[in-house]
Amino acid sequence: MKKQKRQIGKRRYFAALLAGALALTGALGACSSGGAENDGGETTAAAVAAATTTVAGAAPPETVAATTAVSADAGDEAEAPSAAGPGSLGIGDLPAAGNLTADADDGTAVDSSAYDADTNLTPPVGAGAGQAYYARGESYQKIVENSRVDAAASPLSTLSLKVDTAAYSNVERYLDAGRLPPADAVRIEELINFFRYEREMPFDAAPFSIYTEVGPSPFDASKYVAFLRVRARDIDRGDLPPCNLTFLVDTSGSMDSYDKLPLLKDAFALLADTLGEADTVSLVTYAGSSQVLLDSVNGADRTAVKRAISGLSAGGSTAGADGIRTAYALAERNFLLGGNNRVILATDGDFNVGTSDVGELSELISEKRKSGVYLSVLGVGSGNIRDDIMETLARDGTGNYSYLNSLATAKKVLVDELASNLYAIADDVKAQVEFNSANVADYRLIGYENRVMPNQDFADDTKDAGEIGAGTDVVVLYELTLRTGAQGTLAQNYKYSANSAAAEAAAISAGAAAENTENAENTENAENVNTATAAAATVSAEEAATMSAEAASAAETGAAASAGDESFANELGEVRIRYKRPGEAESRELVKAVTVGDIASAAESSEDFRFACSVAAFGHLLRQSPYTGSATIERAAELAGAGLGRDVGGYRVAYLDLLRQYAQIARR
Repeated sequence: MKKQKRQIGKRRYFAALLAGALALTGALGACSSGGAENDGGETTAAAVAAATTTVAGAAPPETVAATTAVSADAGDEAEAPSAAGPGSLGIGDLPAAGNLTADADDGTAVDSSAYDADTNLTPPVGAGAGQAYYARGESYQKIVENSRVDAAASPLSTLSLKVDTAAYSNVERYLDAGRLPPADAVRIEELINFFRYEREMPFDAAPFSIYTEVGPSPFDASKYVAFLRVRARDIDRGDLPPCNLTFLVDTSGSMDSYDKLPLLKDAFALLADTLGEADTVSLVTYAGSSQVLLDSVNGADRTAVKRAISGLSAGGSTAGADGIRTAYALAERNFLLGGNNRVILATDGDFNVGTSDVGELSELISEKRKSGVYLSVLGVGSGNIRDDIMETLARDGTGNYSYLNSLATAKKVLVDELASNLYAIADDVKAQVEFNSANVADYRLIGYENRVMPNQDFADDTKDAGEIGAGTDVVVLYELTLRTGAQGTLAQNYKYSANSAAAEAAAISAGAAAENTENAENTENAENVNTATAAAATVSAEEAATMSAEAASAAETGAAASAGDESFANELGEVRIRYKRPGEAESRELVKAVTVGDIASAAESSEDFRFACSVAAFGHLLRQSPYTGSATIERAAELAGAGLGRDVGGYRVAYLDLLRQYAQIARR
């Protein structure tokens, strides 16, 4: 109980610090002085929620303005949308960390003056989407943010429903050091999905449950955000399948730092404590070459496992690819049918001997995943992080990527969230949203730039996608412009009508060939283009014509099915989840409609919705996104304060302190 009280005191202290730093008017004061303690040692934010019900205003606007791209000339601050309304906060007096420039059509340009001159974080001129560039010795794939899409022309949005959390811990590392991160270190979906969401969700026979909510946008008072949450079923620890784990640890000279190998040794010791009699552990290290230190040791022999781990030392070059081959060979030899077969790679990603090209490493991992062995990546350290390599390896190894900046983060990843990070319950998980263009004028997918897939790949079981672990939460946000009257009975132009499908077909056939030829030319010499760009560049004119014919056929079918049916009039769209159970070749589909009934006012919105919107706004500020609009750090703090919930683990309150750190750095 004393420990719990100390934790509560720390949370109140952090909230009070934030309130003072941001000069919030009462919202976070309720958090700092009114947080209650329940029997489980959790905090409740009922007082905060009550105090901040006016943060995002009253009921959603009944009419919406035309889409407005946020842009600014060099030297000027980005101008907030002119639409005024409840919950609309201005830029305020928080100095911008740099200038924003944006193309009004796609909003992809970001002024490099956002970075301090002495940190060398500026992307090279002409760097393409997905290209890696170095920032103070660290490399990240360049991200071109998703732009707004006309729902009538392109009603479908498809993505691989896999999410990592590395970006959040990496951002935390930068802010703890008193610096803003490079823009492309900020993958907004990873910030949002670092947190667990709390609303209870019902399950039937499917391993997933879908929750949808629509509320006011933190970026533009005339727009909305669709909050789509996919929750995987939990599995009791005692019911988890046995593990065949192969620890693959980088022991090269670059790992000789307090925040690298020593941290990993402590992290793996924590993981070893979770293993039992049915589990096996192998340990492979690599420096100039690879070495097997443990081979299928019983998980109950924790002393032997910990002794081998504690004896690790750093030195030499980095033959990462050789280590990967050795680890996979060991994992395949010790393969457990029906078990959790996984290689856990721990590294700073600095491969400098043998295969080190990202493309070649991607091919290596893509080939190895056919063995049925998953790959998880633990990134550590600073100064020479190859984030681009680690992200690519985890993606192509059908695993996940976490960044460990502290032992507390290691405990979160390897102990508290062990099942969700290490036990897959579904493979090749894809999400597709079809927007009803009668009710949604346009949409913008927030984050997931490296997870976007061609729409035709959704139902193609030969196309790889992400894995989802037991108990995993995946949240996807879209910013929407709703058409006038999206409050009840809507226009009689249903989402499955010929208009939407025909418009998309026309757009594909008319523009795909020219656009993709240009994409191919632009990316011909670019390495590691992101999934969306690479996929788009490979669609030929002939394929576009085929897609057009298929869309037209689907339009006729949809029109016939919906003729005289008004049941779709109140739908904003439909969420579809397609997945395979581990070991299966054919996918299954889960569907849920997003309706007008899902629209909530600011006062009615859930704590999960508010908190996710806060993190999304924070991500936009960190990236200096051209879509930041009227979002400010004050607004992000207000939304977070109103969305603390039970906050098991205290991660949401710790996030408040991160906002305070950002505000202090940005004001310099």
